[in-house]
Amino acid sequence: NGPYKDGIFFYGTSYEDLAFFNPESEVFYPGNIFEEVNGYKVGTEGLSGGINDLYIDNNKLYLLTPSDDDGEARILVCDAQTLKEQKKIYAEGFDMKSLGYIYNLLPVDENKFYIGYNSTSNISGVRILTVNEDGSTDFSTEGIGGTVGALGVDGPSIFTRMVKTGQYIWIGCGSKIRIIDGKTDQLHKTIEIHAERQVVDIVKG
Repeated sequence: NGPYKDGIFFYGTSYEDLAFFNPESEVFYPGNIFEEVNGYKVGTEGLSGGINDLYIDNNKLYLLTPSDDDGEARILVCDAQTLKEQKKIYAEGFDMKSLGYIYNLLPVDENKFYIGYNSTSNISGVRILTVNEDGSTDFSTEGIGGTVGALGVDGPSIFTRMVKTGQYIWIGCGSKIRIIDGKTDQLHKTIEIHAERQVVDIVKG
């Protein structure tokens, strides 16, 4: 119901706003469309950097944006058709000054998110961020079972995108796809792709 439908969003970790391309009309909306609607750029407000991940679910657009030097990372929620901001979700425990360690986002539902991470010890995994009824948040210190390990070997690569199909979340972890039950946060199934290949991306078709 707005100009930003049936097309492609563009974003980047060093760019502070969104762009959009409509393939049918071949119209390109340059990279300040969020600012035009909300009056500020996604990655500003005293923050440094741009957007590290974007996910559309249930007509909402979820943006993972960086922290400032003393602040916290946040998830920015807006209407997927109009880009109007609905809320910001801040979370203690991201423990970073940029998005270098927190790089992937998947909304399981409106109050639970899977966050891909890697640590300075080259270990990566997927943690759970939950929003409580009072608006406070909890960020798990332990990764989801089956997703934690050496970066791109047993744990996900930095560039791995998670995909949700129904209640299940598909995550590339090294040469395997781990399927996690989003209701229980438990490992449901493992698919071995090829021992010498790394699953970097999964696309829902």
